[in-house]
Amino acid sequence: MKKERVVYFDYLRVFAIIAVIVLHVSAQLWTSFEGREFEWQIYNIFNSITRWGVSVFLMISGALFLSRDIEIKTIYKKYIPRMVVSYFVWSAIYAAFAPKSILVTDLKNSFSLKEFITTTFEGAVHLWFIPMIVGVYMCLPLIRQFVVSKKLLNYYLLLGFIFAYAVPQVVYLTKDFTTGVLQEVLLSVHTLISDMNIRIVVGFVYIFVLGYFLAQTDFTKKQRRIIYVLGALSFFFTVFLNGLAGWKSNAPSTNYLQTFTINVLFEAVSVFVLFKYMKLNNEKLNSFMSALSKYSFGAYLVHILVLSTFRFWGFRADSFNPVYCVPLLALSTIVISFVISFLLNKVPFINKWIT
Repeated sequence: MKKERVVYFDYLRVFAIIAVIVLHVSAQLWTSFEGREFEWQIYNIFNSITRWGVSVFLMISGALFLSRDIEIKTIYKKYIPRMVVSYFVWSAIYAAFAPKSILVTDLKNSFSLKEFITTTFEGAVHLWFIPMIVGVYMCLPLIRQFVVSKKLLNYYLLLGFIFAYAVPQVVYLTKDFTTGVLQEVLLSVHTLISDMNIRIVVGFVYIFVLGYFLAQTDFTKKQRRIIYVLGALSFFFTVFLNGLAGWKSNAPSTNYLQTFTINVLFEAVSVFVLFKYMKLNNEKLNSFMSALSKYSFGAYLVHILVLSTFRFWGFRADSFNPVYCVPLLALSTIVISFVISFLLNKVPFINKWIT
């Protein structure tokens, strides 16, 4: 029997890829401006409000994969091969067309086979997500064993929150906004905790598992209100804290934009829960979002090439006032990326392996 499609996952995928593209547009010239400059502060706003995108992608995968018992041979025959092929094909494309100068235009430049091969293995800036998700897939049978126990699941999530989010957040705040004895003591405590080396709860597996938890848990209205309030505050504090850190140091800051910060975590959780409980009753819109969702992975793979091409043509995040330029550049990149993904999905073999 065919499994019923989860409608809100389609919406989450589409909005997550939009968030990722806006993030990459706003980060395009991240280090080109000082922390007190108007342009950088605008980039910081756009970057801060879209940091949840990658986490939500991972949460969706966790919700889907951990809700069923998948055999090890299926993981290695069906899921991992597609990711590996996608990675190397797209990595080779980026290595050929965008190694240093965005696009190869000077035919006099010598072609280095060694550089091409190493760049292909290293991957483009956004392709890191694929090896990461392959690693998570490899751990699926092990993860599945403890998520079926509610007690172990809750313990894992609590432990992960403390060591992957709370402790690093205290360290960032300590470095940026304290001095003297307090700073020295807190940094020493962090060093001690780091020596514990609890790696099992500080990686992307945590977000993967959290996605399963959020999808499976029935939240009351009161709990949802709390989540939304925390989410709203997190969006505000991501903008404020990172902007303040940049202003204070007069240098581009990413301390409060990292995936493993409490504010970004609550951004992602609030977005996930919001769409989970949203009334999505418009069948035409649902069908449209389902179609877009199908092309979201391809759009993710190709969008950096589209953005790089725009930059080569002179259309960058600072072409004019960034308040307007970032949304326009992002919208153009989004539309073209989805169109390319749509066209590639119409090609046999390609639609199965590299989009």
